[in-house]
Amino acid sequence: EVCGADGVWKPATIENLRKVPVGVIDCYWGGTSVTCWMDEDTLRKSAEGTRFLEDYSAVCGGKDMVAFTAEENAWKLQMDQWNREVERYRNEHADAAWTEVEEQCGKCPWNPPAGPGSPYRPAGLAESMVKPVCPVSLTAILFYQGETDAGATDCYGELLTDMVSYWRGLFRDQEIPFLYVQLPVWLEEGKEDTGTWPVIRKAQAEARKTIPYSGMICLLDQGEFNNLHPTRKRVVGERLWEQAKMTVFGLPGKQAPRAIDLRTDGNRLTVILDHPVSICGNEPLTEIAGQDGVFRPAQAAVNGNELVLTADTVPAPERARYAWKDYFKAAFFGENGYPLEPFDL
Repeated sequence: EVCGADGVWKPATIENLRKVPVGVIDCYWGGTSVTCWMDEDTLRKSAEGTRFLEDYSAVCGGKDMVAFTAEENAWKLQMDQWNREVERYRNEHADAAWTEVEEQCGKCPWNPPAGPGSPYRPAGLAESMVKPVCPVSLTAILFYQGETDAGATDCYGELLTDMVSYWRGLFRDQEIPFLYVQLPVWLEEGKEDTGTWPVIRKAQAEARKTIPYSGMICLLDQGEFNNLHPTRKRVVGERLWEQAKMTVFGLPGKQAPRAIDLRTDGNRLTVILDHPVSICGNEPLTEIAGQDGVFRPAQAAVNGNELVLTADTVPAPERARYAWKDYFKAAFFGENGYPLEPFDL
């Protein structure tokens, strides 16, 4: 149900929802780990959370707040100077590529010092940004994070689940819908595609099993080469809204098709999807592996809600995966225009 200014509760419909003002509490800090957003007690419940705390403490080396503040102030002056140079150059050369900007202004001095006052310390933002908001009644939580943890942990799903439980405890509601964003695609120019982002994407997808009242949106067709902050923001909001219609309000909504099972038949491996897909002109990054566990490129044929995968080099396939790269062009799309979620089965 929804309630407007008249105080009258009515069944949730699209028309009713459009008439209800929506407020958003901004609580964010760029470039942070999921471990920044839960308190120390929660982190110490897991071996991985404890590792983050201890590793950060070792980096700080016993630095006190006075020493940290001096280092941070010096770094801010350097960062401010660099930002001014970049702004000046871009005003004079509006069409300059980012590589040209860096050649003229230098690389971004992104080395904020570690210390007891850093927003990047484990448990820091839980204390300074989340706790001060509480208590307050929420309709849902929107969460978009994960880039910093790519390559930093193999236990992202566990950490994310712990964070959600901690937040729900703070907000005194264990059923607050938690809507979150699966990482899009990205690769920095001149860098090797390490395949660390697919690991986080898989953990994010699997977290739906361990986080009740949750929903994830897929952005596999979004993201920009050499731009960690994609300019297309509207599509993120639109897909979160579609997820909110289903998870929060119990209304029909659009979501990305996903792989749900597979079966083998000789040298063919068939991936079963929950909705039909079609293939676009991009290269289908499908792979299969046999008993040796080594994934090799596979040809893909689409048959409604099935992907039939084969590879001459894998005569007896047992596993399949799709989109196991940091950056690429999505190849499969559902009838609603949403991209097929990456999978590893």
